[in-house]
Amino acid sequence: MKPFWNKFGGSVTLVAIVFAAAFILNTPTSVKYNLETGTTVSPEAQVLLEKKIDINSSSEGALTAVPGIGKTTAKKIVEFRNKNGRFDSIEELDNVRGVGEKTIEKIRPYVEVR
Repeated sequence: MKPFWNKFGGSVTLVAIVFAAAFILNTPTSVKYNLETGTTVSPEAQVLLEKKIDINSSSEGALTAVPGIGKTTAKKIVEFRNKNGRFDSIEELDNVRGVGEKTIEKIRPYVEVR
């Protein structure tokens, strides 16, 4: 038994493909690509990142909005800060286990020390 769309030739398949492509191309994406850091940023994180985040007062949740800082790293930053006191500079993040020079350079546009 032949599929029902064979009665119409290839036109039904073509119309379905055109509609699917139009839908995909017109659907807004939920993330933005940041050319500077090479990462994607969700709309929620974009709102937080319109201003720099203070690493001395930000919660784990706020820190995870920064491209390059995941839940584990955010937790380590907060634990380090609670144990050792405030950061005097962004470079001091190098003392946090798992945060190195590359991460610091990646997050620099989004964080500050107040």
